[in-house]
Amino acid sequence: MIKNKKKSWIVYLLCLLMITVMVGNIIANASNVLIEADKQDYDSKKKLMTFEGNVKVDYENITVKSPKAFIKTSADGKPEQATFMPNAVATKDKGRLQSQVQAEVIKLSLLEKRIRAIGSSKSVVFENKMPLVSIKARDQIFDTKTNMIIASGAVKIDYSDIRTESEYAQVTIDKEGSPKQVMLKANAKLFQDRNVISAKSFIYNVQSEELIAEGEVYTQRTLEDNTKVSVWANTQDYNKASNTLMASGNVKINYRDYTATGPKAMFLPEEGQTTPNKIVFIGRAKINESDRMVEADKIEITIEPKSFKAEGNVKTKIKSIKGLKEALGKEEAKEAKEPKD
Repeated sequence: MIKNKKKSWIVYLLCLLMITVMVGNIIANASNVLIEADKQDYDSKKKLMTFEGNVKVDYENITVKSPKAFIKTSADGKPEQATFMPNAVATKDKGRLQSQVQAEVIKLSLLEKRIRAIGSSKSVVFENKMPLVSIKARDQIFDTKTNMIIASGAVKIDYSDIRTESEYAQVTIDKEGSPKQVMLKANAKLFQDRNVISAKSFIYNVQSEELIAEGEVYTQRTLEDNTKVSVWANTQDYNKASNTLMASGNVKINYRDYTATGPKAMFLPEEGQTTPNKIVFIGRAKINESDRMVEADKIEITIEPKSFKAEGNVKTKIKSIKGLKEALGKEEAKEAKEPKD
């Protein structure tokens, strides 16, 4: 479902956190920063510095630009918060990787050690000027205290052939600075190639490469022959290492003229293969094919070549003569005829 990449797309989200740290240093180390503007004012009563017209702040490899900027200072003269508006842009350029955050308003809280991008915010990481990953949202927060990126409101994340949509996204970084977890909530969807998953929430563990989708989960996979396999469940757990999908709770799977239901099912490769080709229902399950229904303790569906087998207390219900022929085979049922009125 999620292809192996040379570099995890989550790694590039870490670069966005660098902006938080570096821009914070811009204000904290004001003696080493260059601030340009058409006009500058200072209100000693309000402890407020105002910069207007082509505001540009440079500190080492960080640049912040906006039409207007405000810097609020504490009673002892230390900067507390900087606000850049409207249509502010903060960029960081460090050789191969470049990062950029733009929004209607960018606020830097030095006490809380966070940057907040408000209104049509967009964060992008580039490699050699080529975009790698982008996050779009109404509001984004980069918090260096909790090592977390939080995006809310019409969130869209793009990386290569992977695209996600949700109302909320959270990226957590561990103490060593490595990506730990990505969470999507509220109308969450993940698209890759011709496959799509929707759920109330997603949790992606970067280290284990495991994706857990919960709440009214729907997965649609398009096979090489353009045939679609649809999976509904309360929970779906995809493990990249084994390339298996575990569906639990009110599982329903549609494949061609098969409709199978049960408490739990696995979508997995056959032995020695990497591409999923089998669906195994665990627990009492049912499968409907045309005019027959089969119920058993275990049902195994093979995608290619298309077939299924049932084991354990098997019960078969034939709805018509057509279903009888399919169940018995054409040779065994060739003498069977529809009953007369």
